[in-house]
Amino acid sequence: MIGKVAYKLKLPDNSRVHPVFHVSQLKKHIGSDLAHADLPIIGPDRSISKEPFKILERRIERRGDRAVTEVLVEWTNSFPKDATWEVLHQLQAQFPNFNS
Repeated sequence: MIGKVAYKLKLPDNSRVHPVFHVSQLKKHIGSDLAHADLPIIGPDRSISKEPFKILERRIERRGDRAVTEVLVEWTNSFPKDATWEVLHQLQAQFPNFNS
């Protein structure tokens, strides 16, 4: 804003228009995109519910003389970057309804 009735706009460098406009020449722009965020599910104990959402990767790890399948889990109510490696059979025991 320059003064009470003029605005200086950020125009592209190659623009051949003077960047200062009187308010009567401007229209208010209302964007069509609305911010949307899903709220986390809260459990009965008032904690945020965390359940497996998607398996991103699988790997086999050696534990002594055994091979253990681990999965990279994306959790509900968290970001994909917060995915964690979990032992598959433990995940299936804890979340029997989750289809891995």
